[in-house]
Amino acid sequence: MDNVVPKKTKHVNNAKENDVFVRLIDVNKVYDKNVHAVVDFNMEIKKKEFVVFVGPSGCGKSTTLRMIAGLEDITSGELYIDGVLANNLPSKDRDIAMVFQNYALYPNMTVYDNMAFSLKVRRFPKGEIKERVIEAAQVLELDDYLHRRPKALSGGQRQRVALGRAFVRNAQLFLMDEPLSNLDAKLRVQTRSEIIRLHKELNTTTIYVTHDQTEAMTMADRIVVMKGGYVQQIGTPLEIYRYPANRFVASFIGSPAMNFAKATLNGDILTFENNQTIKLLPKYIKMHKKFYENELVLLKEEMERYDLPEDKETADYHNLLEREQQIKAILKGDAHEVIFGIRPEAIKMVDSKVNDSIEVEVKLSELLGDQYYIHFDFAGRNMLAKVESEDEINTGDKINLLLQLTKVHLFDALTHKTIYVKDV
Repeated sequence: MDNVVPKKTKHVNNAKENDVFVRLIDVNKVYDKNVHAVVDFNMEIKKKEFVVFVGPSGCGKSTTLRMIAGLEDITSGELYIDGVLANNLPSKDRDIAMVFQNYALYPNMTVYDNMAFSLKVRRFPKGEIKERVIEAAQVLELDDYLHRRPKALSGGQRQRVALGRAFVRNAQLFLMDEPLSNLDAKLRVQTRSEIIRLHKELNTTTIYVTHDQTEAMTMADRIVVMKGGYVQQIGTPLEIYRYPANRFVASFIGSPAMNFAKATLNGDILTFENNQTIKLLPKYIKMHKKFYENELVLLKEEMERYDLPEDKETADYHNLLEREQQIKAILKGDAHEVIFGIRPEAIKMVDSKVNDSIEVEVKLSELLGDQYYIHFDFAGRNMLAKVESEDEINTGDKINLLLQLTKVHLFDALTHKTIYVKDV
């Protein structure tokens, strides 16, 4: 199983009170038939911050965005926008602008009228409407299309119109729900850059939802990784890439995905299922010990909640007792199972004379221009390396690879938490 964030765990960024623009406190969404779509979402989002919610379909990211927008009711918890409790505040009074996946343009209106519509509804003066629309059109390079209707535009142009319609609002908060998913790869890259540029120019707070981890990594100030309604981790793109909280985050963030293999750790030696071995660096052994010491403290705190005799007869309590014994055995030095992880880009192709390199047979070679994806067998599993090479690499070739042992990841076999401690 992949570890999920326990209930009541708070994710805050320690921002000063007047820097926080959106605050979610224990926000939950439960649909009919007890479908718990979002579980205890806690976060503070600073003014002018670009935050990306990312995760697979059904993880709760769009539901959370819709609760912030006022398009979904909050089952429990509190939402504050610019210091105001917004749970029951109508969507129109939240000073937000939304951009949807399907553009949501009026087909019978021109580009100009689509972009001006929300301002006309709010009875802005005609001169101000024209000024705002023209300015947005120039920024989005839509000047030549203002008199066209949506059906005469490409997908990328339609999405820019949808962006323009949101930007003319000068709203305090921009909410974007997978706005690029209908565009082809080239347009996604181009429009992504435009959104980042516009965000910096407008100095607004932006919350952006996507299932695409590349969008999350390239756009966000901070990323919220979700799975099954739970927040798995909140951090900067670099933090989440380098220090994933658990195996799920490690597998979801990074392209291509991290390699994993089961192994037994005995002292400082990892032994894989096919009896290949790796000697871990001392820092990993120190982190390993500190991690399980911390886990034991957390476990005892959890066990203290079972204070009634009947509570201690439950299966949950007995599972905690079993876990306690397991951790104590690990701390005594007993061999135990862990999950080994290494990213494809942390595996380098080297000369055969390099110490600790391994010779492998290329099972599949995928050319990416100046790089190759190399599939090979290691630790009894098919693994992937992302290597640079000026020479041609073909299936069946014998090459030498070096696993960078400073970039190894270890995960607890039961909880799938990352065995990592920052202060070690």
